[in-house]
Amino acid sequence: MQEYATDFAYIFRKDIEENNAPEYVYVNIKEALENPSSESNILLEPNDRLIIYSKYNYIDGSFITVGGAVRKPGDFPFHPSLKLKDVLLLANGLKQEAALDRVDIYRLDLTNNKSTRVLVAKLKLDAELNVVGGDDDFELEPFDQVFVRYAPEFELQRNILISGEIKYPGTYALTSYNMRIATLIKDAGGPTNESFLSGATLLRKKDNVGYIIFDLEHALKLKSNKDNIILQEGDEIFIPKRNDLVTITGATNTYEWYPQKVAELGRINVQYSKIKT
Repeated sequence: MQEYATDFAYIFRKDIEENNAPEYVYVNIKEALENPSSESNILLEPNDRLIIYSKYNYIDGSFITVGGAVRKPGDFPFHPSLKLKDVLLLANGLKQEAALDRVDIYRLDLTNNKSTRVLVAKLKLDAELNVVGGDDDFELEPFDQVFVRYAPEFELQRNILISGEIKYPGTYALTSYNMRIATLIKDAGGPTNESFLSGATLLRKKDNVGYIIFDLEHALKLKSNKDNIILQEGDEIFIPKRNDLVTITGATNTYEWYPQKVAELGRINVQYSKIKT
């Protein structure tokens, strides 16, 4: 019998002696199968109809919950024919960052009248959402919870923008978590002959940091120094021409040359150095 079949059944027969009045005979299927010599192994008569019911007929509003790295998480009505692939498709499929090798199934255990959710299985899927790895016969049950895990360390491309006096200006993707400015400049073909490296600016949009003052010329000469800043998503680097500058004067020890954009913001950020006071 199917896994979701009840342990009992009913025989529907007509009583000829009572003008074909319907008669209902309860059958303990479990006992009949385990002990064929028992009284539960009832002898069938002509025209009898034996009906074995589904356990799910006796559960109100059963459903499957799908969550995690799916496009449309939610609850879906349960049916015995429903497979794991079906509920994942009903959830509009997996997100790009889903981990095919980690799908967790939690099941409601009602043993001894205790409602406890327990981890039943950790499954693996192929590209077509079929269960693989020896668990291809896995069957869902009412109130199962399906959670597709996110792939570890997965993230979409993180982009930065470089413009001005650079050979190949435009948008570039950060290729590592600790990618520095010198690496980006090299990937972009290097500065042009008209560039003013010490006037380059870095605008950090993340967390609304603003402009960060650094010396690109120093960063390119000595890649291990503080000016060779680690880049973050959304950074914008601008390298001006030699004459595209304003002079900032005031209560400072020396005159410094900065691009005009820094002055417009009303504040600047500088790299921390332990030797400065």
